[in-house]
Amino acid sequence: MARYTGPKVRISRRLGVNVFENTKGSKALERRPFPPGHHGRSRRKGAGSEYLAQMQEKQKAKFIYGLLERQFRNLYKRSVRLTGPTGENLLRPSPSCALTTWFTVQVGQRLVRKRDNL
Repeated sequence: MARYTGPKVRISRRLGVNVFENTKGSKALERRPFPPGHHGRSRRKGAGSEYLAQMQEKQKAKFIYGLLERQFRNLYKRSVRLTGPTGENLLRPSPSCALTTWFTVQVGQRLVRKRDNL
């Protein structure tokens, strides 16, 4: 399964929030509270559009959950089909995700026990 392996601090600075919740990202945001790149300091502080705000929130959610674009799109499609508000369904963990997490923990514990018995 794929995941983002690029510079995490750059993403945090672009969005203005420490998305990955690491100390390196928080220190970088304190030292450089502006977006990365050549035009980062001189970026306009205007209101921005509604589309920009929605896109940045989507990017934050993608990076917080560690999903790529297609995975996030499929999760959105699944949450639209469920009853209730789509936003709440999107943030609620799906049963398959919980099952995957449980399975990963169980396999990890077995591997640790097996390693300790050797």
